[in-house]
Amino acid sequence: MLRAEFLNMSKDASKDSVFILPEVTRVMLTRENITFPIHGYVSEEGDDYKHSRHYFSIIGFGVNGEDLVLEWNEEGYCNELLCGLLDGLAVGDEFDRDSNDRSIWSYVIRHID
Repeated sequence: MLRAEFLNMSKDASKDSVFILPEVTRVMLTRENITFPIHGYVSEEGDDYKHSRHYFSIIGFGVNGEDLVLEWNEEGYCNELLCGLLDGLAVGDEFDRDSNDRSIWSYVIRHID
Protein backbone atom coordinates (compact mmCIF):
# COMPACT_ATOMS: atom_id res chain seq x y z
CA MET A 1 0.00 0.00 0.00
CA LEU A 2 1.08 3.55 -0.70
CA ARG A 3 -0.37 6.29 1.52
CA ALA A 4 0.45 9.94 0.95
CA GLU A 5 -0.85 13.11 2.60
CA PHE A 6 -1.57 16.42 0.92
CA LEU A 7 0.88 19.15 1.90
CA ASN A 8 -1.51 21.97 2.74
CA MET A 9 -0.54 25.45 3.78
CA SER A 10 -2.87 25.68 6.77
CA LYS A 11 -1.39 22.66 8.61
CA ASP A 12 -4.99 21.93 9.66
CA ALA A 13 -5.24 18.15 9.72
CA SER A 14 -9.01 18.29 9.13
CA LYS A 15 -8.39 19.88 5.73
CA ASP A 16 -5.99 17.19 4.59
CA SER A 17 -6.44 15.06 1.54
CA VAL A 18 -5.11 11.51 1.53
CA PHE A 19 -3.93 9.72 -1.63
CA ILE A 20 -4.16 5.91 -1.44
CA LEU A 21 -2.98 3.13 -3.74
CA PRO A 22 -4.19 0.14 -1.70
CA GLU A 23 -2.60 -2.71 -3.69
CA VAL A 24 0.74 -1.18 -4.66
CA THR A 25 4.27 -1.81 -3.44
CA ARG A 26 7.46 0.16 -4.03
CA VAL A 27 8.63 -2.48 -6.53
CA MET A 28 5.41 -2.18 -8.53
CA LEU A 29 6.05 1.54 -9.09
CA THR A 30 9.23 1.03 -11.07
CA ARG A 31 9.47 1.41 -14.82
CA GLU A 32 10.44 -2.28 -15.19
CA ASN A 33 7.55 -3.67 -13.12
CA ILE A 34 4.63 -1.29 -13.55
CA THR A 35 1.41 -2.65 -15.03
CA PHE A 36 -1.72 -0.66 -15.78
CA PRO A 37 -4.32 0.08 -14.64
CA ILE A 38 -3.51 0.83 -11.01
CA HIS A 39 -6.56 1.65 -8.92
CA GLY A 40 -6.71 4.04 -5.99
CA TYR A 41 -8.61 6.88 -4.40
CA VAL A 42 -8.25 10.30 -2.86
CA SER A 43 -10.11 11.01 0.37
CA GLU A 44 -10.71 14.71 0.86
CA GLU A 45 -12.95 17.09 2.72
CA GLY A 46 -15.77 18.53 0.66
CA ASP A 47 -17.77 21.73 1.00
CA ASP A 48 -20.01 19.92 3.50
CA TYR A 49 -16.96 19.36 5.79
CA LYS A 50 -17.24 15.58 5.34
CA HIS A 51 -14.54 13.41 3.85
CA SER A 52 -15.43 11.50 0.72
CA ARG A 53 -13.55 9.15 -1.55
CA HIS A 54 -12.89 9.91 -5.20
CA TYR A 55 -11.76 6.85 -7.13
CA PHE A 56 -9.29 6.84 -10.01
CA SER A 57 -7.14 4.60 -12.16
CA ILE A 58 -3.59 5.22 -13.27
CA ILE A 59 -3.80 4.23 -16.92
CA GLY A 60 -0.36 4.76 -18.43
CA PHE A 61 2.56 7.07 -19.04
CA GLY A 62 2.20 10.74 -19.95
CA VAL A 63 3.53 12.19 -23.19
CA ASN A 64 6.98 12.83 -21.69
CA GLY A 65 7.30 9.20 -20.57
CA GLU A 66 8.11 10.24 -16.99
CA ASP A 67 4.70 11.19 -15.58
CA LEU A 68 1.75 8.88 -14.99
CA VAL A 69 -1.77 9.58 -16.26
CA LEU A 70 -4.52 9.56 -13.62
CA GLU A 71 -8.06 9.03 -14.91
CA TRP A 72 -10.92 9.80 -12.52
CA ASN A 73 -13.73 7.25 -12.31
CA GLU A 74 -16.27 10.07 -12.04
CA GLU A 75 -17.80 11.90 -14.98
CA GLY A 76 -16.84 15.49 -15.59
CA TYR A 77 -13.26 15.25 -14.34
CA CYS A 78 -10.31 15.62 -16.71
CA ASN A 79 -7.29 13.36 -16.63
CA GLU A 80 -4.40 14.55 -14.48
CA LEU A 81 -0.67 13.85 -14.32
CA LEU A 82 1.24 12.34 -11.41
CA CYS A 83 4.75 13.75 -11.41
CA GLY A 84 7.52 12.07 -9.41
CA LEU A 85 5.57 8.92 -8.54
CA LEU A 86 7.87 6.43 -10.23
CA ASP A 87 11.15 4.72 -9.32
CA GLY A 88 12.97 4.85 -6.01
CA LEU A 89 10.12 5.90 -3.74
CA ALA A 90 10.58 6.16 0.02
CA VAL A 91 8.71 7.51 3.03
CA GLY A 92 9.17 11.28 3.07
CA ASP A 93 9.44 11.62 -0.72
CA GLU A 94 7.09 14.05 -2.44
CA PHE A 95 5.14 13.88 -5.68
CA ASP A 96 2.67 16.17 -7.43
CA ARG A 97 -0.81 15.72 -8.85
CA ASP A 98 -1.10 18.19 -11.70
CA SER A 99 -4.72 18.98 -12.51
CA ASN A 100 -5.28 20.59 -15.85
CA ASP A 101 -6.69 23.78 -14.36
CA ARG A 102 -3.20 24.94 -13.31
CA SER A 103 -3.60 23.55 -9.79
CA ILE A 104 -0.85 21.38 -8.39
CA TRP A 105 -1.48 19.22 -5.36
CA SER A 106 1.71 18.16 -3.59
CA TYR A 107 1.78 15.01 -1.48
CA VAL A 108 4.33 13.44 0.85
CA ILE A 109 4.56 9.66 1.14
CA ARG A 110 3.80 8.51 4.70
CA HIS A 111 3.72 4.75 4.08
CA ILE A 112 4.81 2.43 1.29
CA ASP A 113 5.21 -1.34 1.37
